Amino acid sequence: MRWRREGACREGACWGRTEAVSLLALSAGLGTSVLVGQRTPEAAAPALRHHLDRLFPNSG
Repeated sequence: MRWRREGACREGACWGRTEAVSLLALSAGLGTSVLVGQRTPEAAAPALRHHLDRLFPNSG
């Protein structure tokens, strides 16, 4: 929140924080769904991979 008060969130400067929070929430939700048996790790991996590929499109 300090970033917002200091005006550093202009022109996408807070993108990294938002994506980090989103990735953490996604991984926690997928992890929980695997632990309770809603999906297999193999079924959860593509969703996580999709998000990571969106964040790092040129990483292979």
